[in-house]
Amino acid sequence: MIDAVRDREGVHTALGEIFEEDFLRARLDREMEGASEETRERMECNVPARTLSPGYYQFALHLFQLESELKAGIAVTAAGLADYEAAGLVVLAAARAAFEGRHPACSTCGARQHSRFGAECHACGVKFRRKR
Repeated sequence: MIDAVRDREGVHTALGEIFEEDFLRARLDREMEGASEETRERMECNVPARTLSPGYYQFALHLFQLESELKAGIAVTAAGLADYEAAGLVVLAAARAAFEGRHPACSTCGARQHSRFGAECHACGVKFRRKR
């Protein structure tokens, strides 16, 4: 049996799935306003199923909680943090960076883009300049 909290690759996958799921659900929520119940059900089917056991996602939520406590200024000492939690926070940072690379924020309005290859922001319409 694999220990989810020590499986860095699995945790990275779970975090990536959570980021993508959250991004997709936010987009679907905006698009579902005013849609019929049948259309809403069809749109919900576009959210991909999770691929790992629930333990990975529970640990991912624990990492989000730890990160929010650290950002809030709650002091956490090295002695108070388990080694797998510290490693998990590193994996969380890597998963977030990968997600943000795939879905960069618009420099004007901050909205996450569907991909990094878009020519303009889907939210505010600003045209993106391409680096040469």
